[in-house]
Amino acid sequence: MPEYKYEARARWTGARRGIAAGSGAGAPIELASPPEFQGEAGKWTPEHFFTAALASCFITTFRAIAEFSKFEFTALEVAAEGVLEKAEGGFRFTRV
Repeated sequence: MPEYKYEARARWTGARRGIAAGSGAGAPIELASPPEFQGEAGKWTPEHFFTAALASCFITTFRAIAEFSKFEFTALEVAAEGVLEKAEGGFRFTRV
């Protein structure tokens, strides 16, 4: 069975900010903790990355299946909302 590896790294740049980059993935992305956790507004957060990963996985998988099935479509937009809640042991996503 094939094995695929994807590398990413994050570097702290000060306060509750950093930069995330992926091997072969283009320009690095500035990130911060969300304002709810004393971070900065207007920056990508780990929570945004998580929900964006789900939405982007859906559209790329849909595209692959549509192509394989010879299904033509003209548009596709997916929105994802993750709900982060305090639970035993810390915060976790409870719904997406």
